[in-house]
Amino acid sequence: MSWLNTKVPPLVVLGLVALAMIVLAPGFPRLDAAPLVRGIIALAMFGGGVAMVVTAIRTFRRAKTTANPIHLDAASALVTHGIFAYSRNPMYAGMALFLIALAVALASPAALVGVAVFVGYITQFQIRPEEAMLREKFGEAYARYCAAVRRWV
Repeated sequence: MSWLNTKVPPLVVLGLVALAMIVLAPGFPRLDAAPLVRGIIALAMFGGGVAMVVTAIRTFRRAKTTANPIHLDAASALVTHGIFAYSRNPMYAGMALFLIALAVALASPAALVGVAVFVGYITQFQIRPEEAMLREKFGEAYARYCAAVRRWV
């Protein structure tokens, strides 16, 4: 299904998975956890995800390269500093953290399946094509970066 490679924007995938989690979660057993505690944990996780995404976008902008996940050929710099020194894909990791926060807010362990679907889809149809392009464009520098920094976290 390589025809799906980089065709669906990651924010659309995030939205569809979140919607599915919200719609399907009530059909599964819920955790009996205090709503206030659950809400605080979910909010903290969501805030962490926002911080990751915003930090990654700012780092791309400072490096004067694109953060657009659809137009891969527009990348003009290999960004390996800042948050990218800890994760090769902090924007997608932040989005996954949004979904984990949603599962916590829903008190639904079953909703974590949505996180796995998101991670699997993004890895296969977004990250791997990005990696192939970056490998072609930046060669050995990108290979060294991949050896030093994990794909997710």
